Amino acid sequence: MVNCFTANRIFKFSTGLFLFIMTILAMIISPSVTQADEWNTYQVTASNGSNANIDVDIDSNGILHAVYERNGNIYYKSGLGNEELVAPGRRPAVAAGPDGIPQVVFIGLSGGNYYTTRAGGVWQTPINLSQGSSEIDIDVDSNNRAHIVLVADMLGDHYVDIVYVNNTGGAFSAEVIWNGWYWYDGGGRTGRYYDNPRVRVDSTGAYHIIASHHAVDGAPGWTEHAYYVVYKTSAGGGIESSSPYRGNVEVVLPYNALAFASDNDARIIYSQNGTVYYASPGSGSWTETSLGALSQPAINSAGVNTGLAYVSDSNVMYMVDSGTGFGSPLIIDAGFSPVVALGSTFIYYLKSDGSYDQVFLKTDTTLESAPSVTQDPENQAITYGNNAVFTAGASGMPAPDVQWQMSTDGGLTFENIEGKLPTLSLSSDRPLHLAAGNSEPFLPIALAAIPLLQPRLQLTRQMSPRLLQLKIKCMMEQRMLRLIRKRSLEL
Repeated sequence: MVNCFTANRIFKFSTGLFLFIMTILAMIISPSVTQADEWNTYQVTASNGSNANIDVDIDSNGILHAVYERNGNIYYKSGLGNEELVAPGRRPAVAAGPDGIPQVVFIGLSGGNYYTTRAGGVWQTPINLSQGSSEIDIDVDSNNRAHIVLVADMLGDHYVDIVYVNNTGGAFSAEVIWNGWYWYDGGGRTGRYYDNPRVRVDSTGAYHIIASHHAVDGAPGWTEHAYYVVYKTSAGGGIESSSPYRGNVEVVLPYNALAFASDNDARIIYSQNGTVYYASPGSGSWTETSLGALSQPAINSAGVNTGLAYVSDSNVMYMVDSGTGFGSPLIIDAGFSPVVALGSTFIYYLKSDGSYDQVFLKTDTTLESAPSVTQDPENQAITYGNNAVFTAGASGMPAPDVQWQMSTDGGLTFENIEGKLPTLSLSSDRPLHLAAGNSEPFLPIALAAIPLLQPRLQLTRQMSPRLLQLKIKCMMEQRMLRLIRKRSLEL
């Protein structure tokens, strides 16, 4: 749910008595009826353009980090905070370590594999790790070091190598995990291709890497194809395994295809020939379970739980494996392209608003963000008989109430203009406040100091029943933010 509150003060000045009208507008943007045990639904974007390719991570402090692309740019959001432009690019992936600093990799618009992070609240100039234009993924270890996998030509035989890049030693270094190659012989083609790399780092610091593998053997007049998922880890002295052979049927690895069970045992989700498989590569022995004809699967894990989101009949679905197999699915919402983060359960997905594909979030918990100013009132100079409109806005989660306040001591202290007072006389030079908060007492977020040249001003206060309901709801919350904006009116 995205909440936006706008408060307007309308002043009508005449040579006699002044009429002062305040209108508070509360607008709530909400998706469809909440499902899955009354989970909360939040609209993350409200953009003039379609979003795509969401990735999400949750750090050790429980903070959400999400990236997505739109109109050739990559954007970042922490929880329900402000949207930040990361860089031009596509296919982003994000991870954050214990320091809570997001680290992002992506493909450049003209190719190339890039890495960036945020320092001092500012996104840094992206580092070009290599050429290539396929896919890239990242995880961050307990020392806040980046572990990246990408497709590149490290050995001079085309862009089909899977390369592991990390900065555990300070500077970035690279090694080839799987060497891809191909060549032509008298009209036939032979090669080993790798793509769609994914990486996760377990609690011991060992990497686990998967990729799709396409083996081609050919000669003039015939070609044989074989497709697999391949797996490699640095744990246990180095272990490799691969999925079963199913002939000339392509393997599809989703963006969020790799997670861990509680014992650091990798879990993999992939599809082949219209069937989704849930696999454990084990200690070199691959085992898997068929989950049937699911679409767009994505997994993540926390503790003993592995969560799986997928699409069925145009709905985003969700189910959990707590060590004994997946339980019954829940209907999350109409949508597509889901990804999952676990601590509590957070499911990001795309859904059309009728014009563009927006990012939505459904969760079994309540997200909070402190009230903040979304629009400042502006200074105004008017002539007698005209209206002066002071507009200010606040946003937050839970939705903040908006309240004007008045001072009788030149701005040293302020009191709410209570709803039980339909009119109020104001003398000259009496400052006014706009305040917002998630509980009483309200703290000011916008201040309008109004020097009135006439001795009296009559105030009429109007508030909608809808906003009064929200006020009762939000008073249970305690998080607030104090921001003051001073504005004045000249006559």
